[in-house]
Amino acid sequence: MSSRIQGAPLNYFSVLLGGISLLDLILYYIMLDASPFAVLGIGGLERWIAYPILLWVTGFGGYLMGYSRP
Repeated sequence: MSSRIQGAPLNYFSVLLGGISLLDLILYYIMLDASPFAVLGIGGLERWIAYPILLWVTGFGGYLMGYSRP
């Protein structure tokens, strides 16, 4: 939803980070031994879920701090 109010480069980055987190969340619940993320373990996969969200919050906060009304 935030990609609708953001500028051009950050809105694509937001969609990408959200997609990564969503895909990893799905893999977390499936967590098959044949998954390429199985070598990371549960803790490593949790980091792959959380870090893109933290990067997005940092980027979106910076965008809002630099935003000025016309």
